[in-house]
Amino acid sequence: IKNQLISQVEQLLTQHENKLQQPKFIELINESPEHILTASREKYADAVLGAVACNIPLLLEGPAAVGKTALISHLCKHMKNNSTTKMKLERVNNTDTTTIQDYLGSFLPSNEGFIYKKGALYSAMSNGSWFLADEFNLADPSVMNVLFPLLEGKNSITIPTSGKIITAEAGFRFFATQNDASYANRHRLPDSLRNRFLEIQFGDFPKNELGEIIERRKEPGKEKPTCLNKKSAGEISTFYHQIIDKSTRITFREIVKWLHRHSLFSPTREAWPTIGISLLCAKYSHTSNIRKELIDDF
Repeated sequence: IKNQLISQVEQLLTQHENKLQQPKFIELINESPEHILTASREKYADAVLGAVACNIPLLLEGPAAVGKTALISHLCKHMKNNSTTKMKLERVNNTDTTTIQDYLGSFLPSNEGFIYKKGALYSAMSNGSWFLADEFNLADPSVMNVLFPLLEGKNSITIPTSGKIITAEAGFRFFATQNDASYANRHRLPDSLRNRFLEIQFGDFPKNELGEIIERRKEPGKEKPTCLNKKSAGEISTFYHQIIDKSTRITFREIVKWLHRHSLFSPTREAWPTIGISLLCAKYSHTSNIRKELIDDF
């Protein structure tokens, strides 16, 4: 037996290297023009879906308006599902005034006394839905502390005011998104809490991909200017990256507004600088140095 085991170990150690074939989780969702998955975005989507498959709480951290929240919403909405019911995403938009009641709920007055109104996390757990804590590190640390048992894999959480235990139904998943602690009013997540998550560092849009996203993306109920083409989309992408490290930096949300305003005021004739200046400079005073710098950038 000893010689046989030695022989088997030798064969194992001397055989050619084998690589595990990672499943393409991206195949679990339906494509949609609402959210364009370029090469870098597809990698993020694949990582998110891998965490979903393994039932691991997921933290997405990165700059503002680079698609963290939009990706979670897109994957939830377009997940292939044998069931006739669509997966639902419950969400809390955290601020410095967010309380645990926003997550779990509270008693509200009614004609017959008081009723308990479930919070977004309570609803997600009881219905087996996805839950997203947006701008997670804006919440007070006391709120985060209540979530510890759930993030530790206990699959349940206790309502502090009543002692009632909520148990998560099958299908429940927990996601959190945030900008890093260098942004204003952000709390630094304690390592003990951060370690409960699988973490994805979300990068900005690569220059060679942003133009493609601008050109191909379609937003329900909103028209894009018919004059938008590959060349103009590429020029907008170049402008975005030209000022990405300046105080005049713009976000993808502002690009979407730029496209929408262009479709309203000049749908067939290109007027990108004029429309862009009218939109992007409006948030600064006429004497602002940032406004002058932004106009010069155009």
